[in-house]
Amino acid sequence: EQYARITQERETPKTTFFSNYAEYGFGYDNNINSALSEAAVELSGGLTLQLDRLSRKLGDSYHALSAGTEVLHALDTNWQVFGGVDYVGRLHGSETFFDSHDLEGRAGVGYATGAHAFRLSGRYGRFFFDDEELRDVAGGSLSWRHALDERNQVTANASYAAFRFD
Repeated sequence: EQYARITQERETPKTTFFSNYAEYGFGYDNNINSALSEAAVELSGGLTLQLDRLSRKLGDSYHALSAGTEVLHALDTNWQVFGGVDYVGRLHGSETFFDSHDLEGRAGVGYATGAHAFRLSGRYGRFFFDDEELRDVAGGSLSWRHALDERNQVTANASYAAFRFD
């Protein structure tokens, strides 16, 4: 029975494919807010602007996580549909005001014939800073790939993205 099942699996081409990834990192950033180290800034006219603690250079430890998944389903020998989601987050040890999360999804359709492959997809995502939604992004892309031979290819892409900040 096992040999018959393995033989049948090899004779029937797989139509659904999954790909996943995850990445974890940690470290110390000596300037998490990309700010000046000075406590005051001299303005024109001899004025001095005093910067509060969050407006000055801050260092902190962090943990970073990236993860995603995509599913691709072949409808026939030429057409396919796909979708996926990605998450990128950065959490700080003590300066949690600078924590960020980015969540984005995509879906589309693909068509392949001979050496040519086309993909049309849409995307939507949200970016959070300090647990507050900071921006949305919506857009789409169209790509074309031409295989010159087994090791070389030419690609062309066009994409559009609209950002909306809260």
